[in-house]
Amino acid sequence: MLRTDDEDDTDPSKQPPQPTIDAIPALLESVRATGLQVHCAISGEPADLSAGSQLAVYRIVQEALTNTLKHAGRTRTAVTLAWEHDRRRLSLRICDAGPGEQAAPSPAHVFDRGAGHGLVGIRERVAAMGGTLHTGHRPGGGYCVHAALPLPSVYGPPPPDDRSSCVLADPVGHEDGTGSHDDEAGTVLALPVT
Repeated sequence: MLRTDDEDDTDPSKQPPQPTIDAIPALLESVRATGLQVHCAISGEPADLSAGSQLAVYRIVQEALTNTLKHAGRTRTAVTLAWEHDRRRLSLRICDAGPGEQAAPSPAHVFDRGAGHGLVGIRERVAAMGGTLHTGHRPGGGYCVHAALPLPSVYGPPPPDDRSSCVLADPVGHEDGTGSHDDEAGTVLALPVT
């Protein structure tokens, strides 16, 4: 039998593909349209990740930005993806500068399907990938989410991770892109494991 056009419309294989890491720039543009100021930096040579892992990375960034919109509003945020082949991991950092002066828009219309439930969703995705997650408030205001996700086994096992703290340089710079810090110059933040 031949399929009709109506049957094709309900065929799951005809559904749009799930987002990958390559879709993160478009995600950031949609977030910027709400008034959130987002700076993004990507470093290192990308590794070949499975479709499921790519979707998890996308959703982690999406969840963290949704939380920023919900709890801090239209503030400054830095998203950093670092392919750290020497440590055999992909490091994701999403840090905000704390509540801005303007109220947050409702993120529901920006992030629909599959966004999960905040930090619980992020924690579950990181755990499913065998990674580590550190979250916490920044001294002087703001919040950071840091996920370290192992690269595929072709790169070898990741070295032991110091789970006692998450040490992050303050990545939230000024809008002019100079990267200067709001806090004292060179401040390093030790965030508690949660």
